[in-house]
Amino acid sequence: MTYWHEYRNLFRSRSVLLLLSSEVINSIGSTLTFFAMMAQVMHLTDRDLYIGMVMMMEITPAILFGFVAGIIADRFDRKKIMIVSNLLRAGIISLLLFSDQLWQIYLIAFIDGIVANFFQPAKRALQPTLVKSEEYVTLNSLFSLTNSTMQIFRPAISGLVVAFLGAKMAYTVDVITFILAAGLTLGIKAPPFVEEKKERSQQMWQDFKEGIRYIVNKTILKYIFIFQIFFTLVMSMQGALTFLYVEKYMAHGGNVEQITGYLFSMIGIGGFMGAFLSKWMIERIGGIQLLLATTIFDGVMVVWFSWTDQLPIALFIWAFFGIIGAVSSVVIETLIQHQVPEDLRGRVYGVMGPLTGPISLISIGGGTTLSQWFGPRLVFMSAGLGEILLGIFGRIVPAYKKMENQ
Repeated sequence: MTYWHEYRNLFRSRSVLLLLSSEVINSIGSTLTFFAMMAQVMHLTDRDLYIGMVMMMEITPAILFGFVAGIIADRFDRKKIMIVSNLLRAGIISLLLFSDQLWQIYLIAFIDGIVANFFQPAKRALQPTLVKSEEYVTLNSLFSLTNSTMQIFRPAISGLVVAFLGAKMAYTVDVITFILAAGLTLGIKAPPFVEEKKERSQQMWQDFKEGIRYIVNKTILKYIFIFQIFFTLVMSMQGALTFLYVEKYMAHGGNVEQITGYLFSMIGIGGFMGAFLSKWMIERIGGIQLLLATTIFDGVMVVWFSWTDQLPIALFIWAFFGIIGAVSSVVIETLIQHQVPEDLRGRVYGVMGPLTGPISLISIGGGTTLSQWFGPRLVFMSAGLGEILLGIFGRIVPAYKKMENQ
């Protein structure tokens, strides 16, 4: 298990604490905005696909600009990218205060997704540079633990704020959090930025191919990215489906946002436990084996959830979602950080969007459309069965055998 003294070593780093604090503040506002946008759209339409389109608009920029964002994260100062992104997003979210039509919400969500797409590769590439390589697992566990702790309160509070104070108040808080996050990021002491001198790195297409080539030549990275593609197919739809499922089967009094907030909060409780367990489990089970096992178990829990309309049972299941999600995220981040050199991380992370983005769109669009025809219960169950099959096939494919031999 991750020992407390290892966390204490990280807490001595001012830069780690500032990055962690900015992420906490940022996530509070973003969760408020997510709930507010979903509530606004559900108020304006009863079409399942239109509700899912909010998430689709935020994902699409990753397809269009993901590789560009990754290259920029390697070419320019990552801290500055994060600060500018936060300030731009504050301005973009403020536009939601004046939006009352679907097309306006979709457009703002799309623009916000573009800026967020440049923030994430920079942040993920900067994060491991603040610690030693042997501290990667502990660092990832700390961020997962903190996120899980916030997840306990964020959704429930967001649901209550949106339900009782309205979407406009949620948007206002989000604008403030982005400004505060930018100020905290300013204080981070990151390693000096060194501009690349190699001629081939001056061309974006060459950089993109370099990121792809590195992934293809590393068996474990190739395995993770292919796994992520299939996992995204069965997972991305589940966020939008949750609102639809709660509305149809659980929110008999019409309090969709509150109940959905409670469910998402249980992810935080489970994630808190998962973050503590992650290092212990990785050391004893192994990264890839643990990833496959948690995928199968998550699929079983999704199938169970698809057949319950009792809130206490649903809350129990969602706590397990949190444990599984925290462990899986720590595994994937740690594997990538160990496999990819610091000067290529932005490019490798930037490749994720163009590869998994179209799959997310297919998943959300297909899932919400099928929900309109067959109901969210059947779609949820199918997604869970898909996770189970993915975990099983991931164990028997030739690439898994190759990694074992290596």
